[in-house]
Amino acid sequence: MKPEAIGNVGLLVIDEAFWQSGLRGLDGKATLTQDGLEPGRASLVCYGATGEVDMSATADLVAARGRLWKALQVAEPGPLNCGLLAAVDLTPEDCLKAATLERRRLRDAGLRPGMSPALRRKRVEAVLPPAGEPWAPPGRCATLWLILAEALETGHDAAGADLVNEHTENGSVRALKLRWRTKMRAGWAAETPILHLDATLRPELVQTYLPRIDIGAPVAARQPHVRIRQVTGSPTSARALTPQPDASEADRRAATRRLRELAAWIALRARQCRRSSARTDLLLVGQKVAIDALRAAGLPPRVDGQRADRPPDS
Repeated sequence: MKPEAIGNVGLLVIDEAFWQSGLRGLDGKATLTQDGLEPGRASLVCYGATGEVDMSATADLVAARGRLWKALQVAEPGPLNCGLLAAVDLTPEDCLKAATLERRRLRDAGLRPGMSPALRRKRVEAVLPPAGEPWAPPGRCATLWLILAEALETGHDAAGADLVNEHTENGSVRALKLRWRTKMRAGWAAETPILHLDATLRPELVQTYLPRIDIGAPVAARQPHVRIRQVTGSPTSARALTPQPDASEADRRAATRRLRELAAWIALRARQCRRSSARTDLLLVGQKVAIDALRAAGLPPRVDGQRADRPPDS
C-alpha cells in the first residue's frame, strides 16, 4: 500500500510488464485439500471484532460450505463447472459473503515483538485447530470463494479452481489448485493518472488492470545505422555471467567460460570498429552486474560500458 507520508501522487509511471506481478498460484503451491473444506470434519467458527464466537456468521458459513461440498462430491477433475455450482444454489452474492466470513475465522494470536520462540509457538498453537484435523487456511479459502463468485457472475467455469488428485507422502488426495489475479492497490492507482511504458505491450493483458487504458500510436524511430543481430540459445541474463553466491560449481565454471568468450568477442569487435578520430570505438550496454564483471575482467582500450537503465554519456 502507498505510505500515507507520500501524500497525493501527481503521476504514476509503470515500466514494462507489471501485470505479471499480479498473477498468483502459478507455482502450483496454492492448494486446498477437499477434506479441509468438508463442513463436518473441519472447524468452522467465525469470530467477532473482540474475539467472541459469532454464531450467526458461523451458521451462514457452514451453509455455504455445505453447498460447495455437494458440488465437490460429484465434480470431475478439472476446473469447477459453473453449471454445477449454480445447481447447488450458489450465487455470486453467496460466494462474496462466504469470502468475507472465511476471513473472520482468523483469530489474533497476540504475538508481540520480543516474545520468546516458545511463547510464540504456544500462542500460535492456541488459535490453530487440533493436530490431525483437516486445515484450510482462511485467506486461501476466501480466495477460492472470490474465484467462484467471478465464475458465476461471468457464466464461465472456474478456471482458477482446478480439481486434481494431489500426490502426498500419505497417498493421493483430491485438492483444488488455485490460480488468480490480484488487483492494483487503490492507494496508488485509484485517482492517479498512469503512464505505462512497454516496448512489447499486449493490451489484452494490461486492460484487466487498467480498463480505461488509452494506447498511443506506435513510435517508429529512424535508425539508419543500426543493425540487429539475434543470437538464439545464447545466455543473455546477468546471472549467466555472474552467478549467485549459492550457485553450484558447474554454474560458476560455465559463467567463467561465458565471460571469457564474451570478452574475446568484444576485443575482436573493438578492433573491427577502430576509428582513429574517435575517443570510444565500442559502447557496451547491459545489466549493471554484467558490465561490472566485464570491467573487472578488463575491457580493451577505447571500449566503454553503460548500464541498460542509463543513457549513454553525450
